[in-house]
Amino acid sequence: MRSLAHAGTLSHAYLLTGERGMGKKTLAQEICLSLFCSSPDPLGCACRTCPECKKVLSGNHPDIISVTHSKPAAIGVDDIREQVNDTVDIKPYSRDRKVYIIDEAEKMTPQAQNALLKSLEEPPAYVSMLMLCSDEKKLLDTILSRCERIRMDRIPEDMIREFLTVEKGIDRETADICAAFSEGNPGRALTLATSDEFKNTYKKVLQLLKNLNTMDASQFLELADEFVADGTDLQEVLDLISLWFRDVAVMKALGENGSYSYRGEMAALRKTAAGLKENTPAEVLSEIEKTSKRLKANVNKELSMELLFIKMKESGR
Repeated sequence: MRSLAHAGTLSHAYLLTGERGMGKKTLAQEICLSLFCSSPDPLGCACRTCPECKKVLSGNHPDIISVTHSKPAAIGVDDIREQVNDTVDIKPYSRDRKVYIIDEAEKMTPQAQNALLKSLEEPPAYVSMLMLCSDEKKLLDTILSRCERIRMDRIPEDMIREFLTVEKGIDRETADICAAFSEGNPGRALTLATSDEFKNTYKKVLQLLKNLNTMDASQFLELADEFVADGTDLQEVLDLISLWFRDVAVMKALGENGSYSYRGEMAALRKTAAGLKENTPAEVLSEIEKTSKRLKANVNKELSMELLFIKMKESGR
């Protein structure tokens, strides 16, 4: 970004798109660090220690304006007029750059978007706008046509695992599950890894999966009812079970050479795989998909989970 600014090719508006948790805010902060750092390294990367960087990291830089809104569901025309249009001509305080950040830009009303066009069409040379958006379909074509888009794609599982273990100090077993569970979304992975509710659900599901052959039917039904009574996210339960049976299928096909979500439970996976017929994991996965559809169709939750657990119990015979 710094090199683009010096070369005069920095766009006046960027649209950072991607689902919630994909790192749009983090990228916006990194862009600001790059633009404002007073002591960059030879490659132009921010030092993160100079006064300018510290202001960016603390959220107190005077030349970075984060647009706020009083209504949770909407960014109104007055929000844009007062915070952007009425201030855009005020020159930067400390540097040669001024950045506006509009988070959840999809919440701008059509009137607010039309008001923003005034500042997008002919902004002062020192102004850059960063719009963060989870659903760009809600933005007007006139807005989209005036922005350079940066798409936040899904992150490979191994990179999320490294982020959790190295950057956040999460233990490897938790990182493995949360990375596989996150579907390429690092924000979701971190939320799960630090959630006591998810850890509790994981512990209960793992106990269930590791004891398929020793728990009797009444224990299975009791656990199914407990999940529902406790308000547990049943889709999370289904997803955790799916990961296990996918691992079992991989174990049956590839043995130790496969890639596993439940990497810390290799002995239990081997034991489960050895006791199942070749097509049993696929049958259970199919039953999990049926259960998910039943839950979405508002079929009785207790009955849906009980039917699934009975099927799982029968698979271990």
